[in-house]
Amino acid sequence: QCFGIQSYALMGDLMGEDMVMDQQGNGWFWFDYLYDVKDAYTSGAWRPYDCWNYYYTIISQVNYILAAQETMTGAQADIDYIMGNAYALRAYSYLYLAMTFARSYEGHEDRLCVPIYTEPTSAGTEGKPRATNREVYAQAMNDINAAITLLGSGQKQAHCSHIDIYVAQGIKARIALNMADYTTAYDAAVAAMGGAELTDE
Repeated sequence: QCFGIQSYALMGDLMGEDMVMDQQGNGWFWFDYLYDVKDAYTSGAWRPYDCWNYYYTIISQVNYILAAQETMTGAQADIDYIMGNAYALRAYSYLYLAMTFARSYEGHEDRLCVPIYTEPTSAGTEGKPRATNREVYAQAMNDINAAITLLGSGQKQAHCSHIDIYVAQGIKARIALNMADYTTAYDAAVAAMGGAELTDE
């Protein structure tokens, strides 16, 4: 159950309140659904290690890209597209780290969450202490707002794996939902749907 970003999305959905499993089936994600995974949270071989490593690797790589912004050459629209994708990826990473390794936001704003890194790091970089939920979610919201600004000039996705303004708005909606900021979540969700054509298929 450690197959990258989609495995964490499934985990997050099944540990939420709007998805139902009435049988164990082949067992995949069943114990997430039952909230019966605490004994694995110190595992160096299962999803907690994999998830931590995955998202902090993204954050580390993105921080190198963001640090190079002033030295990038080329069309400004291309630079904005790259930077917008980088900010959105960092926002998404901090959201899922917070969801996985901290208590829910509302009512626990000042409880410890995960460390925040916004500058390039390496294996030898001294680790930072855990930040609070308030600080981590603020970082995620600041990053996604920066992404929306940079992607707002209408660049279309160069590839379906890239992030455009509509995907960024969808990420913002998720961050706001986790913060119980339902007005912001609604507005961002409406904006996210502005780039899609819904069908009955």
